[in-house]
Parts: sequence; structure tokens; C-alpha cells
Amino acid sequence: LKNKSISVERSANEDGGLYSSVNSAEVAQTIEDTFGVELDSDQIILDEVKTTGDHQVQLNFLDGTSCELTLKVKQE
Repeated sequence: LKNKSISVERSANEDGGLYSSVNSAEVAQTIEDTFGVELDSDQIILDEVKTTGDHQVQLNFLDGTSCELTLKVKQE
């Protein structure tokens, strides 16, 4: 998953502000749907995502390794 990206779509205002933030549970589901990798939401570290654009997400695996991927938030 290192250097990979996932995309989600959200309703947003004209300035790119989201009406509802993206959470770690949604990121976990999108990773599973996209790459077939199951992660618990506790394994996903991300700042509160309230805007469209690219956001970095840290993934912590059970074997002690970690990596980052890019979360691309697009306006619906």
C-alpha cells in the first residue's frame, strides 16, 4: 500500500469544505474495497479531514510496520 492512493467523494461547498468529515472507518472500508486489505480503524492515523484535496494517511500494521498512502477527497 506504500505510495498508493484511495479516493472518496463527499458533498462539499464551493470552497471545498466538506459537509461531513472523512473518518478512519470509511478509510478502512475504502482500502478493503480497493486493495482487498482488511484494517481495523485503530490502525489508521489521519488528521480530521474537512476539505477536498489530498491528505496523507498513516497505516500501522499488526507486524509493527507502517506506511503512508494518499487519501484523495473529491467533491460529489
